Formats: sequence, C-alpha cells, structure tokens
Amino acid sequence: MNPTLALCTGLMAAIVTLEGCGGSDDAPAPPPPAPPPAPAAKVLTATDCSALATAPSVSNAPVIASAAWVEAGTQKASQSAADFLPAHCVLKGTVNPRTGSDGVAYGVQFELRLPAQWNARFFFQGGSGTDGSLSAAYGTINSADGGNNVALTQGYAVVSTDGGHQNSLLTTTAAFGADNQARIDYGYNAIDKTATTAKSLIGIAYGRAPDRSYFVGCSNGGRQGMQFSQLFPDYFDGIVAGDPVMDLGSITAAEVYGLQQIAAISPKDASGNPLYYQAYSATDRQLYTKAYLQACDANDGVVDGMVQDAGACHFDPSVLQCAGAKNDTCLSAGQVSALKAIVGGPMLASGEKASVPGYLTTRETPVEGYPLDYGWMSPAGQPTRLFGTATSPPGDIALGGTQIPYLHMSPPDPSFDPLAIQWDTYVDRMTVNAPWLSTRLDLSAYKARGGKMIFYHGASDPGPTVANTTRYYQRLAALNGGYAETQKFARYFQIPGMGHCSGGPATDSFDQLAAIVAWVEKGTAPDTLTASARSNNTALTTVTPAIPAGRTRPLCPYPTHAAYKGSGSVDDAANFSCK
Repeated sequence: MNPTLALCTGLMAAIVTLEGCGGSDDAPAPPPPAPPPAPAAKVLTATDCSALATAPSVSNAPVIASAAWVEAGTQKASQSAADFLPAHCVLKGTVNPRTGSDGVAYGVQFELRLPAQWNARFFFQGGSGTDGSLSAAYGTINSADGGNNVALTQGYAVVSTDGGHQNSLLTTTAAFGADNQARIDYGYNAIDKTATTAKSLIGIAYGRAPDRSYFVGCSNGGRQGMQFSQLFPDYFDGIVAGDPVMDLGSITAAEVYGLQQIAAISPKDASGNPLYYQAYSATDRQLYTKAYLQACDANDGVVDGMVQDAGACHFDPSVLQCAGAKNDTCLSAGQVSALKAIVGGPMLASGEKASVPGYLTTRETPVEGYPLDYGWMSPAGQPTRLFGTATSPPGDIALGGTQIPYLHMSPPDPSFDPLAIQWDTYVDRMTVNAPWLSTRLDLSAYKARGGKMIFYHGASDPGPTVANTTRYYQRLAALNGGYAETQKFARYFQIPGMGHCSGGPATDSFDQLAAIVAWVEKGTAPDTLTASARSNNTALTTVTPAIPAGRTRPLCPYPTHAAYKGSGSVDDAANFSCK
C-alpha cells in the first residue's frame, strides 16, 4: 500500500472526528482527469505506402529499398491456400549499409509490414540460428504451427531483421564474426536499430505511436527477447522468449562435447571418419525411450506416453547396460557412458566441469549438459543434432561446429578444428563478454515499467539445453524474492518431450501471443498455457502408448508441473492440474 494512503487510513480509523486525512475540513481533491484518448490510426492506402519510401526524418536514416502494396486476399508464400493476408504495405530497407573489414557488404536489413486496418499494436518477430536472412514479417506466433497463425492477420504491424549480415555473402554462416561491427550487430545492435526504425515508420504511416508493443521469438529469437528485457527495457510491454540461446558459447561447447562422445563410440568408415548415425540403432533408441517411460511415466498420475516432470525422474541408463555382449535388448558400456557424459557436459582432465567465459572472465560459467527426457531419442531430440543419418551429417557439426572458430574464439581462428577441442585449454581462447551473451539477471528496469515476460523451453531441446533456462530462472527468482514475486512479471514454462522450439512427442502448439497480450492488457497472468498435440507431428508415435493428435495439456509455470486429477480423459487438459 502507498505509505501516504496507509497513514491516511490509520488516522481515519483512530480519529473518527476528522473528515479528511490531515485534519482539514476541505473536501478531498478530485482525481486527475483521464488522459485524452490516443488519436485514431489512419487507414493505410497504397498511396501512403509508396510515400513511405521517401519519408523524411525516419529514425536511424534507413535506406528504403522498396515499398510495395499487397492487396487483401493475397496468399502467404509457402503456406496453405486457405491462409490469406489482409491488405498491407511491405517496406524493405537497410540501416547503416557498409563494407566490412573482411570486404563483405553488411547492414541491418529489415522488413516491416503495415496493415491497412491497424490494431495499434507492434509485433517484433524474432530471428533464428545466427540470423543471416530476412524472413517475411508475417508475425509468426508459434513455430510449431508453421506460420499459419500470424500477427499480421490480426492487425499488428510486424517487423523482422537479418541481424546485420547476409549468409549468402559469407563463406560459412558464422563468418560474419571476422568483422567486429557485424558481431555487435548480431549481438544486440540490429534488434535495437530495427525496433526504433520500425516504430518511427509506424508513427509516420499511421500518425501515432503503437499503444502496445510485443516481442515473440524462439531460439535466437528467444535470445533477442532476453536482450530487449536486459538492454532495452523500454521498447516492449510484453516479451515471449522461447528456447533461448542466451549463452551461445556455452551451448556450442555442450554441442561439440556431445559430438565428441558420439564420435568415440561410432564405427568408422574406410577413411577413419565416424559414422555417427550408427552410434545408436533405431532399436537402441526405442529401448532407451521405453525404459525411461517405464521408470517415470506414472509419476504424474497416469501412464500416457508422457512424463510431465522430468526433473523428478531419476532414470539411470546404467540399467540398460549389457551384462555380456551387445544385443538388441541392452546398450553397450560405451553407449551408456556416452549418455551420461552428454548429460553431465564437458569435463576437464581433473574431473571438474568445464566453464566458459561470461561477462568478466574466461572461466565464469559452468557448461550445462542435456538432462534426460522421454523425448531425448525422438527425431526432434538428440538424434538429428548428434547422430544424423546415412545421408545427413549430425546437425551440430554445421551449427556449433562452424560457429566456434569465428564467434567463440578471440581472435577468430578459421583453421581451428572444433572436434579436436582440448577442454583444459580451449576455454582460455574463448571470447569474453561476447555481444550476444544475454544472461544478465537485472531486469529491474523492465519490471519497474510494468513489462511482462514469458519464458518457455522444450525439455528435450538438443540445441540450447533446458538446463540453461531453468538455471537462469532459478537465479532470477532468487534475486527477486522467490518464485511468487518473480511470477508477478516473469513466468517460465517447461514443455515435456518438446525438441527445439517445436516437435518431439509433445503438446507443442499453444498461443503465446494471446497469453502475453492478456497479461499486459488485462492483467490476466498465465496460470497455465493450454497446449495441444499437432496431427502433423510424426514424433507422437515414437512413444508407447502413442500420443493422439489433438491431446491437450496444461503447461505449468515453473516450478510446478501438470498432474492427472484422477478421473476423466487423459487427452483433455481440464483433467490435469499444476502441482
């Protein structure tokens, strides 16, 4: 309670003869008048769109490459025929076009889509990977839905950015790391310039600023959302940060360490190269999944092919180790050891956990491993990233492997072989205070301005480990007076079985935008998020019993998890509660 109001209330209760607090006989002052309503946004036309190409006094002085009008009913590229767009203006431009120290053309490219009928809201669409391409600014809400439910069709003005570089001009997707400004652009400058440029153009186009601004992103987009909350707290009213790559150096270390473990137990081809995809056969993967579910599926009150609280499952893969020769009913000692090592994360020769640079020193942050989950061996889990197939190499070779020489070493060393990392010495060569690091815990400015934030993370994510987001949220709660106090402005949802941003044997489809808007605009905090299993998710049948399409589950705010109430359909979220 306001101290003055509390004093006033106490005095009035104790001294009933007073007619007003402070003993005055005057009537209480009337409340201040309500602010005048914001002016109505104009209805945008094709002529208005063309004029934006040469609009003066735009923040950051972008070079506008094109301003094109899209008529209502136009179909989105690569989407279903039933998914049409409203009439809108598409602006493409570049902030600070330049030639880098490596001779490559750089600049912060953006795409801004402005609907004719605007709902007075702004939506920043987060990026993916290490950026490097300009995604259509439709306003993707949930990557699991394939872009079929987008913010543009709801009347939002939407922007996207390439992060300051174009992969098509680079020798590898991480080669922009050779240019210092490009590193800064990717880290935080591109999202800053894109947001402020977009808001400036919105003000010019509609004659007024947005009433509310929202950021929604997963993966690199999740990291960008965290950067906004930490570095630019005044830009957004609501932020959704999914599966964030908040500490890219730590994540790539865990990825490459995992590759090393799989390589060590893989058969070799004639040239001595590891055949990663043969490290665990399809039968071995099914064996693991079945054993995990047998150990923990019933922990949430029902056997349904899902484990709602992986943290409470203490499954030890050692129970699968063969007593004798390897066969289809057990795992070899090497396979079990590899699983345990990937869970633990990279280790030094001394047996200590390896640590990577943070904001201050080379050995500031212990590297987290990948906790076991029932979706661990599903197609969206570790197999794609660590095993690959007979025709496709493990994804982490092209992801974490190519990033290390350019982004995580100071100075960059393109000749460095990530798969030959010696953990006792590598961390001392890593970049300290990298511009993309987004693990600052001080969200006081964002909290003070009333900002709301939703974190979520797939428990089977093979990229940024769920352990990173869990540890971050635990530390955030400790700094803000515990979980109850922290949940007043930031909530975190683990998604059992889900891989990186989507997929896996999981209920991975949920409306993130509706949840954050209700919290910001109506004060309705998300006590749960109702998620459903998609019919086009082939991983639903990788567990026994299989997960039926259409199943719904409540996603629960950490540290709670969903538990069956004891009656009713196990495919209906209404029959589960958060405990």
